[in-house]
Formats: sequence, structure tokens, C-alpha cells
Amino acid sequence: MKTHYNVKELAGLPGLPKTLSGLIRKAKDQNWDFRKQQGRGGGKEYPIDCLPQETRSHLAVKAINEQQAGQVSAKQVKLKETMTDVQIQAQQESGLIATTNIKGKAKLRMEAKTLVLNARRSYIQNSGLKASAGHLHFCMLYNENQIQIDEWVRDFIPSVHPATVYRWVTRLKTEGNSGLSGHYGKRKGTSKIETQAPLKEFTLGMLREFPHMSSALLHRAMQERFSDSELNLPGKRALERSSCIKTSKTH
Repeated sequence: MKTHYNVKELAGLPGLPKTLSGLIRKAKDQNWDFRKQQGRGGGKEYPIDCLPQETRSHLAVKAINEQQAGQVSAKQVKLKETMTDVQIQAQQESGLIATTNIKGKAKLRMEAKTLVLNARRSYIQNSGLKASAGHLHFCMLYNENQIQIDEWVRDFIPSVHPATVYRWVTRLKTEGNSGLSGHYGKRKGTSKIETQAPLKEFTLGMLREFPHMSSALLHRAMQERFSDSELNLPGKRALERSSCIKTSKTH
């Protein structure tokens, strides 16, 4: 994303005067920093940090749309084709590549969520907003169709909820891309407790101290302990089915 803009690029944008003279006057009145524009014509260029937040948000959305338009799918294919063996090995060791058996709608769902998260990350980085505010603003703009993204992605994900997207972020961190495909396979050792180290350590510790604790009480303790985290907490029934809990109670 560009860091400096001239008056012709800025005039008429959200939060700024529509005329060149009005913009120049605003910049002078507010003592904006500037640098001399290089090349033919000269003039001034103003840093994005001087601009109103409304303008910066608009420019961030524009940057995302320019990056996304007709390029996202091609970039993903190119990334897979050019990824080195070292990168693949590193991701495999981190549990990020576990998608071999994911096919059909589950695979498309995973790829769609990945593209939405990429757009979210780009928006937060370029908007100048703090992460939490940028997250909420991105979701709002996505639901208003102001975030440009491939049509097939929007067919899968027509709207987003901030809490849901936070869960995607957590699953991506803890389970890799395969965590975005949904409840695929129900394989042993891939429950929310087994795949999230803090949850597993907390659960085993509680059951060592209180071996006869019910799933309901454990669920309540887990909610209180991790209320401010982005971990994807299991429900009561999921706790009852967890192999981690069954194994602990049998020892």
C-alpha cells in the first residue's frame, strides 16, 4: 500500500474536501507533513498518517480490492507451485499442511475462509486501526459488499460475524488450514482439546486435582479460565466425548 498521496489522488475521497484548493487549504491549516513529489510536475505528497481515519479506511479497502481483483486465485496456485521443500517441511512440522484428504465442499470451504482471512489481515495492516477495531470494521465492510473478493468465495460466505471470524483465526493458528474445512473426518486426536495445547494442559491438570469432576463443571471452569482468549472452546457434549478426558479418568 502506498504511504504518500498527492492532492489529485486525495481530493474528493471520504473525509476530505472535493476540490484541490480546499484540500491544499486543509493540509495547510492542519499543518500536514509532506514531501516533494518526484518526477514531472513536482508538487507535494502527504503521508497517510496525516489523513483522517475515514480516508485511511477507504484507502485500505481500495488496496485490498486492488490486490484481490483477479489475482487471489492465481497467487494461491503460484504459491503452491513455487513453495520450496524447506517451506513445505516447516509447515508440515507445524501442522499447517493436513489437507490431503479434504475434498469437495470441505476443501472449497477451507479455501474460501482462507481468502477471507487473507483479506482481513491485509485490511487491518493497511487501515491504521488497532487489531480489534480493524477486525470489526472489516466484518462490517464485508457484509456491505465493500470488500472485493472472488464471487465463488462470497457464494460460500455471503456474510460474516466477528465472533465467527475470530474462531477461524484461532483454528488456523492451532490446526492449520485443515481447521477451516469444518468438522471433517472426526479423526481421533483432532478434537478441540487435543489440538489446542493450553486447553489440553488445563483439562489434564483439573482432572488430576479433581478426578471425579463432571463435564459440566469442567466446561464452566474452562469458560471462566479462557473467557478472554481466542481459543475455540468445546461444548459440554464434546467434553464428554473427548478421548483426552476418558483417558485421564481411567488412570
